[in-house]
Amino acid sequence: MKRAVDAAVASVVVACALVILAATRAVPRRRRKGGKVLLVFNTFYSLKVLRERGTMHTITHRDLDGYFDHVWSIHPLVGADDPSAFAGAPSVTRLGPRHTVIEGRVARSVSLKAFPRLNFALAQSELLIRVSWLIAREQVGIIRAWEPFYTGLVSVALGRLHAVPVELRIPSHFDRIYEDVGDLAFPKLLPSRRLEQAVSRFSLRHADQVVVLSEDNREYAINNGASEERTSQLGSWSLIDPVHMVQPDERGPVADFGLGDRPFVVAVTRLERVKYPQDVLLALARARVDFPELGGLLIGDGSMRDELDELARELGLDGHLIFIRNLDVLELSRAITSAAVAYVLIAGLALREAALSGTPIVAYDYEWHSEFVVPEETGILVP
Repeated sequence: MKRAVDAAVASVVVACALVILAATRAVPRRRRKGGKVLLVFNTFYSLKVLRERGTMHTITHRDLDGYFDHVWSIHPLVGADDPSAFAGAPSVTRLGPRHTVIEGRVARSVSLKAFPRLNFALAQSELLIRVSWLIAREQVGIIRAWEPFYTGLVSVALGRLHAVPVELRIPSHFDRIYEDVGDLAFPKLLPSRRLEQAVSRFSLRHADQVVVLSEDNREYAINNGASEERTSQLGSWSLIDPVHMVQPDERGPVADFGLGDRPFVVAVTRLERVKYPQDVLLALARARVDFPELGGLLIGDGSMRDELDELARELGLDGHLIFIRNLDVLELSRAITSAAVAYVLIAGLALREAALSGTPIVAYDYEWHSEFVVPEETGILVP
């Protein structure tokens, strides 16, 4: 009974929100003297995590050295992976004259925890009404989304409502990920493969421009309805923090992570099934048979952390493999540079950062890696 009430009331909230969203088209425009305004939907990392890692560049680079007069960065799902921040009103943080970040939550109130659908509907409705009002008032010129599912669908809807072009970026081959590990992109929001595919295809077909980061990503976009004429490829080098552009021998000494002067393998990855982080432990254990002095540094966090801790104990890696949840970007660049080998599982920026470090790369021959790594020349590709 409670679930039925939850779903019914949530539906009413969504219906009311749609009416209010339609009304935001009439919001008076702010008088703006020239300049271009960009609005970006991105669910990768919260502002809190970016500050902890010192990776604010992933937001501040978006103005393209002043090309955009202002950039509004929207993270609609803060709290999905952080229970301490899952509920509340949207927060607004101004980072400077060109950047403002708005973070929505996955729930509106802790007191409504027993009604998750209603709680989510209230939180997202409040956020999207505010964003829609902002698009009209600030005369946003482009809406960008970084995946074709939830934020892609929202961006297409807001773009049509306000007659603003939508740019959809594709960072992964989501079909291949599902085939390999069976993971959905947003399992709580889009709980079935059929629904996920339908939303992705709708977003890709209705986006004004689709931007892919590799030929592998292009294949996914075209296979799911993107027009070849409206699909273009751009590298993601602008996302790289400037500290990774510093020459390796000028980055300074690496911190003491407890490995002493031992040679070590470094891997930077999310600890999720889709990334196969357990392979780092298995490979290190095998390599230590021939090179017992070898250590390992696994940088990243995720739902598999406890499972990997247990596996490390089973493999006898206590004291030989160091887990680090978050690492400041400067220390990260130094750690990669100081490693004997950079082990790249399934990565985007991490592969580029490893290449800039000058450290030998061992990468899986997966997704776009073969477009970047030349076997026996710039690294080793493992089938």
